[in-house]
Formats: sequence, structure tokens, C-alpha cells
Amino acid sequence: MAPLALILLLVASLATRSAGAQNPSDTTRAMRGVRGSFPATFPVLVAPAILRAPWVRPGGQSGSRTVADFDATLSALVHAERDAAAQRRLLLALYRGRGFGAMLAGGAPVDADRRRRGLFGLNTQVADLQFDGELQLTIGTDRYANLRCTPAQLQDLNSGCRPRFKPPRIDNQLQFRTSGLISQRLRVDIDLDNQRDFNNANNIRVSYQGLEDEVLQRIDVGTVQFRPPPSRFLTAGIPSNNFGINATVVTGALEVQALAATQKGSQVGNKTYTVGAETTQPQDREVADLNFEARRFFWVVDPRVLPGYPAVDALTLTNFELAPSLRPSQVRIYKYKAATAGGLTNPNLDGITALGLNLSGTSAEKIGPLRWQILQQGRDFWIDPSGLWFVLTAKLDPNDFLAVSYTTLDGGSVGTFPATDVPARSDTLRLILQPNRGPDAGSFIHSMRNVYRVAGSDLAPGSLRVAVTLNRSERPQDGTGTWLARFGLALPTDPNVFDIDNRLFPRRRDPGADATILDRFVF
Repeated sequence: MAPLALILLLVASLATRSAGAQNPSDTTRAMRGVRGSFPATFPVLVAPAILRAPWVRPGGQSGSRTVADFDATLSALVHAERDAAAQRRLLLALYRGRGFGAMLAGGAPVDADRRRRGLFGLNTQVADLQFDGELQLTIGTDRYANLRCTPAQLQDLNSGCRPRFKPPRIDNQLQFRTSGLISQRLRVDIDLDNQRDFNNANNIRVSYQGLEDEVLQRIDVGTVQFRPPPSRFLTAGIPSNNFGINATVVTGALEVQALAATQKGSQVGNKTYTVGAETTQPQDREVADLNFEARRFFWVVDPRVLPGYPAVDALTLTNFELAPSLRPSQVRIYKYKAATAGGLTNPNLDGITALGLNLSGTSAEKIGPLRWQILQQGRDFWIDPSGLWFVLTAKLDPNDFLAVSYTTLDGGSVGTFPATDVPARSDTLRLILQPNRGPDAGSFIHSMRNVYRVAGSDLAPGSLRVAVTLNRSERPQDGTGTWLARFGLALPTDPNVFDIDNRLFPRRRDPGADATILDRFVF
């Protein structure tokens, strides 16, 4: 075939030249010939890849090895294709809402996918969460200047005699709510507000809901609630707000629920009220012997000077025989409130400058001079008619100091008994409370530790029942009487009944105590 093609091309070329010689001006006809050219090298013939495989090469390897190589190559190709398909499906599920899903599927972005975009561009079928909240930050500082400084106040950095701006304070107010599903199985419910009165009002819960045929039916983490089956034998006082983990497992007809949590509130399922002459709500309260009412009841005098100490009944001291040099006639009480780091003003500005003395301990102590607030009788405290002890209307802060000064029936005085601030005069007071001090301090003996709070002013005295128990027993081992009678709290005629008229404070015969003290106590 190649010589024949050469002959035809040569004949065509000669015919063209002949026509051009006859009529040189006729260029149109001269271009109607065929002109051919041949490349210097011809393409190399390459065998297909399948024909170059090792299992078809003559004498390359044995038949079994050829079959094994073929299977390995085919398996690698299949696994690579499956991995690529799984990667495309994952990218399609995650980024469908951003337009990549349609591109991976071979099409253009779809507007419907964009409308279903959720958090961080994820598909709502993966994470369908709704967020709502508000964060408010407040930064502020203050500068306090005292324009009436005394030489003693110049030594106090909190007196304001050296005015300066305090370090800035950063206050925040956060309200955050979110709810939704993750992967159709994980439920998220969060409701936070740091301005709420109680922490148990916040809700933080993540729960997993299993399928009907799964053994693990439900897991709750965060704010959980124990859900017992309805039964009259189970108590109704189970707290409903707890923080921990709760799991429910079901296998056949057996359902097991396990809860491990910390109680954050005392909400109960049911409350019972008794309606009659007055509406009452029965409550049981157990108080340990160490849970006395601290920083509220104090002796004015050193109780060790009282005859019969320590067997002294504070409620029967009105007609108690005591030397005139020991019994107070007029009493003034002073409090020093420690300034807080974030306070705007000094709480003791209108106080009295005096030196606190502690002469009853193992060694003499002096505190101050400090500016003491003078407390008002009938508003800040109530004092027993005997003048030997008093009770505050509210507990003192753990860092507060308390002092007294009084005159005695024989005309003497303990302290200088100041009523107004005279910095030039060296006033002194007796310390009866020092924060963070133990029995080695002389003021330790002035605090009463045998008074227990029962309820508020809404207590119906006729409904009160009191029992003293030791190892859950109300009677001593010798079987004589009851612990209630052993501690002098029972009626003389019945050792099992609490003496409400004489042992519940304030009593009806305590003048003005009901108007000042709004709680009820057992001495």
C-alpha cells in the first residue's frame, strides 16, 4: 500500500505543474492539487496496559502467583473506590448547606440546602440547635476621700485619708439558652442565668435517647431527676433538682434506673398543709448538737463570775443574786464591720474611735483604735432584763468584731462607756467577739453555744414537738426519764413533753422581745 500511495501523490504533483505551465495566470486552478509530506519519525506502537501485566508475560511467573497478583490489584482498586465514595458521602452530609453538597453530587448549589444551614454551616440533620442569650459586662471603679481625718485614721489604708482609685471591678450578667438535637439522638437543654436567686433554678442537661430495641434506653447528664414508679410506699420528699448522671437500662421486662448526683435544691414533690384555726405546714427538722446559733447570743459579763457556772440558766437570771459590782445597770454594744475589697464606702464612718481590750484570756490584747458603730437597743439587739446577756437581730459576719461597755450598780464601769466620738479622748471597750479566734482568746467565753434555732416568727407554738436523741434513742441507757428532761427542756410533770412556755425563746413574758427577734429558739 505504501508504494501505491507514493505513485498517486507523484502523479498528482506532475499534473499540477503541467497545468500551471500552460496558463500561468490561472492561480485558482493551480491550487486544486494535493500536496503531501511525511514526518521524519513514525509513532511508536505501545501495547495496552492489560497486555503488559505480569500475569500475561510469557515466562514471567507461575500461574498461582499470577492469580494472586490479579486479586490483590483488584482488591486495592475496590477499596480505594469505596473510600472515595464514603468521603464524598461525609462531605455531602456536612457541607450540604454551604453549596458543596450539590457540587460533590455533580450539580450546582441548591437554594434549599442554604436555607437548611445550621450552626457553623452544618446540616440541620447533623446539628439542629437554637441559641438565644445576652452577656452584659460592666467595668467600674470608685474613689473615696475622707475630709475629716484624724491622726489615728491616717494609719488606716481604708479610712479614705489618702484618696486613690480602687482597682477596677468587672461585673457580668449572663443569660444563655439553647436547645436542640445532635444527630437525632442527643438532646441538649441549657438555661443559665447568673442573676437568679438559687443555683438549682438553672438547667443544664444533655440526654441520649436510645432506640426501642436497645438495652441502654436513656442517659441524662447535668440536671437530673429521679423518677420512681408511682407507689404509696415511696416518700414524696425526693429532691427534684440534682446535678449528676442518670441512666435507664431495659432488658426484657426488667427496667433498672441508676442515679449518682449532688443535691442542689430541696424542692419536694408534694407539700401537706393543715387548715383549721390557722393554716400550718408540718416540717421535721433535725439539728445536730454542733449546729447552734453562732455569732448571735452573747454574755455581757464574763459568765465565769456567775455562781454555779457553768450550770447557769440564762432564762432565769432576772432575780439572780449577784454583787452590785458585777451586775450591769446600763449597757452599750459596739460593732466594727470589716471593710470589703469591693465596698463603695467605709461602713464605720459614723462610729466612735475606741480601743478594744481583751483582758480575760491567757494574755492581754489590744485591738485598734478602731471606729466602732454603736448599736441601737430595740432595733439591732434585745437585752435581757438582768443585763447579763443579749441577742442580736441578725447574725454577724464572720469577720466582724463585737465589744461592750457598761456601768454597774455600784457606780463602776467596764470601759469608758462612750456615746459620742471624741478622738482626743482615749476610749476603751471590752472585746466579746474576735473573728477566727479559738478558746485561747478571752472573748471566746462570751459567746453562747447552747441556743438552737427552731423556726421563724410564723411558728405555731402549739404545734411544736421537741425530742433530744442520742444514737436515735430518746432515753438514757439507765432507763430513767428522757434526754429531754435530763437537759431541763421537759415539763416537770411529763418528761416526754417539751416545755414551750419556759424553754421557747422569745417568751411571752420577755418585754419587747417579740418585736425585735423574729426567730424562735430553744435554750
